Amino acid sequence: GRLTGYERLYVEGSRAWLGEPAEMIRAWSTMSALYPEQPTGHHNLGNVYWWYQNDFARALQAYERAVAAGGGLRFVSLSHRGYCLLGLGRPQEALRSFEDGWKLSKILLQAGLADGYMVLGRYAEARAFLDRSESQANPLYELEARFRGVELDVVLGRLREASTAAETARAFAVSSGLMRWEKHARAAALAVLERAPDRGRFLQALRRTVARDL
Repeated sequence: GRLTGYERLYVEGSRAWLGEPAEMIRAWSTMSALYPEQPTGHHNLGNVYWWYQNDFARALQAYERAVAAGGGLRFVSLSHRGYCLLGLGRPQEALRSFEDGWKLSKILLQAGLADGYMVLGRYAEARAFLDRSESQANPLYELEARFRGVELDVVLGRLREASTAAETARAFAVSSGLMRWEKHARAAALAVLERAPDRGRFLQALRRTVARDL
């Protein structure tokens, strides 16, 4: 009973993440409409449209409202805006959005620059960006850079190198105590195998992974 109206909506929206997308949209749309000067409702509404419905157009509109509202996490909205622009086939605009976000915060976890470079075929710039990012003294940032490196190897058709990089990322996640990211690394390794010609090897690895995680 001591919460403000905005705080109550935030709690309601947070609970909605455990439910269905329609409930998430209702909660965050309400916050977006009632508190348009706050970026939170806009940004989280964009997340629902992107993550749960693959609706890049509506997500883009929501992220643009979040960017316009400002706030300390504006760089996150700019990054997500960039991914929606990629999904809509507008890579040059996406890269500018990624660059704008990168200027505000050098946090690799939110930077889509490497992906933007890859989509545009600027592979040397993607590699240089990832090499710089791996040098950051933070295991999460280094892991993210390693995963992007796996993607780059796959794009370039270097599947053997991609497989090795995925295994290296998995070992690094384990040694750093980041076991949730260890699962991401195993998923990356599976994605690499799926691109390889040996379908039998991929299916065996997939069955082992499913059995282990269940």
